[in-house]
Amino acid sequence: VASDLMLINLRLRERKSKPPTFLRLLSEIRTEEEYEASRRKLNTSVQHVQTKPSGTGNAEIQSLKAEVKELKAKLATCMTKAPDVIDKDVSSVQSSEHSDTKELAALKKQVKRLLQKVAQRDTAPDSSLKLA
Repeated sequence: VASDLMLINLRLRERKSKPPTFLRLLSEIRTEEEYEASRRKLNTSVQHVQTKPSGTGNAEIQSLKAEVKELKAKLATCMTKAPDVIDKDVSSVQSSEHSDTKELAALKKQVKRLLQKVAQRDTAPDSSLKLA
């Protein structure tokens, strides 16, 4: 196939009535071979890559969702305990409210972090598809 293309490019059949000299033909063939070799070097090769689906992604998402539910339940119990603390002594109320608010703030932070992780996990498969 390559030799047929070279014959077409050199137009040897058209020049049959008036052929070039041997040295001229040799020079033309060498030039055409160099051109073909340079074209082969310029061609880029592409490797197809497929992403490997991770089976643990869904399990992690489910465990994170379960943790969020658990934290929400703890938060709800802390919220229901807060009115019971008011009946106690003022000094104990202040200290327990302070610890409850710290715990509440910590739980809220954890819920936010977990929600961010879940959101990142939900968007992670989209980015892996872009690689393919």
